[in-house]
Order: sequence, then C-alpha cells, then structure tokens
Amino acid sequence: MKQRQRRLKQQQRRHHQLTTKGPSPRPFKLRDLRALFQALALAVCALAMVGVTIFSFYEMRQTRQALARGVRTTATVVESQHYRKFPDHVVVEFTTSRGEEVSAALSDSVDARDSPAGSSLDVLYDPERPDYVINAKITDISHYYFIIPFGIAMTIGFAWGGLHFWRRHQSQARLPSSTAVHKP
Repeated sequence: MKQRQRRLKQQQRRHHQLTTKGPSPRPFKLRDLRALFQALALAVCALAMVGVTIFSFYEMRQTRQALARGVRTTATVVESQHYRKFPDHVVVEFTTSRGEEVSAALSDSVDARDSPAGSSLDVLYDPERPDYVINAKITDISHYYFIIPFGIAMTIGFAWGGLHFWRRHQSQARLPSSTAVHKP
C-alpha cells in the first residue's frame, strides 16, 4: 500500500514538473524570421512617424513664433531650385531692422518656379532668430492641426499593427502543426 502511495506521489510530482515548465522549445523556422522582419518594419514605420510628428510640432512652434513677433520685409531670392518629388529650396537675402545682412532658406513650402533667382519676395522673420524666415503669405498654422494628429494616429496604428501581428504570429506558432483528427 505504501509503495502504491509513493508511486502515486512520484507520478503527481512528474506531472506537476511537466506542466509547470511550459511548452518545449520549438525549432526556429523561416516564417518566424519573416514575421519578425514584418513586425520590425512596422516598428520602424512607427518610429519614423514619431520623428515626423516631433518635427512638425517643432516647425509649428517656430512658425507660430514668427507669425506672432515676425517682422515683415522684402527679400531678394538668391537661389531657387524646383524639385519634382521633394520640397523646393529657396534661399533669400534681406537686411534686418537692426541692419544685419541675413541669408536664409525659407522654412515653409514655396514654389520655386514662382520665385526665380533675383526676384523679390515678402517674408517674415523672427527678430530673435533672423535665420528662421517664412513666406509673408502664410497667415495661420492650421495645416499643422491636421499633420500632428495624423502623425500621432499613424504612430499608434503602426505600433498596434506590429504588436498585433507579432502576437498573432506567436499564438499561431504555439498551435500544433497538424490539426487533423486521428481516428482509432
């Protein structure tokens, strides 16, 4: 009787040890690597959107300051380059109210085809930071009120997508490879 009880306790201990160790490690497969790269790609996209959002917030703040305390002046376009797929590059020169000569790139989107080199352009500059120059036609910053929430939403979406994708892959990896029912 005691031997039987001893064997029963040993079996219970073995069963407890087997159930508490967790699933046995499975071999690494190519689909794991593919899922990892896809989840990492979504994470990189989320980080890129964080960067875009922070940059947009910074630009909004700078533009708001230039609009609030900006000084209007006429600048001469020194360099004007039009790009098809990138923002145009326009460099202007002007004299500040203190008499300083400043050469700066416009910090907002300006169509370089409308501002060839040598032409005049009305600009606003921040007297505390005269190298930050915006086009005087800009009157508000409402476009940032779309860009920043869009960036935040995209960041959350990419992060959620990466986590959801990776968790779904991990839960599928735990399932047995064959779901066929064996008949006796």
